[in-house]
Amino acid sequence: MYVRERDNFTGRATLPAEISRLMGINQNTIYAWKKRDEWDETPSMQRISQSMDVLLIQLTDKKEKTGGDFKEIDLLTRQLKKLSDGQPAGTVAGKNPHKHKLKNYFTEEQIVALREK
Repeated sequence: MYVRERDNFTGRATLPAEISRLMGINQNTIYAWKKRDEWDETPSMQRISQSMDVLLIQLTDKKEKTGGDFKEIDLLTRQLKKLSDGQPAGTVAGKNPHKHKLKNYFTEEQIVALREK
C-alpha cells in the first residue's frame, strides 16, 4: 500500500518531509527509501515515465470515468509507448521526419554517364 502512495509523490519532486506528513509515516523511513531507491539518481525520462504510469493507474482505477478521463488515458498510453520506443514525446507516430533532398545531387550512375559523353 505504501509503495503505491509513495510513488505518487516521488515523481513530482516532493520533499521527503512533505511525503512523510501526507502519508503519516516517519520522516526517517522516507529518507531511507530515498537513499535505498536512489531517487536523486533516477534519470529524468524515467521519472517522467513513472509519473505518467501513476497517473494512468489512477485514471484506470476510477469507477466513473468521464470522456476527458478516456481521452487522457489514450494520450498517456500513446506517450508511454513513444517513450518506451525511444521516440521523443512530441513526434507523430508513423511519420518519418522530413528529409531534405540535396540540391544538384548526382548519383554515381549519373556521374559515370556524364563523363562518358
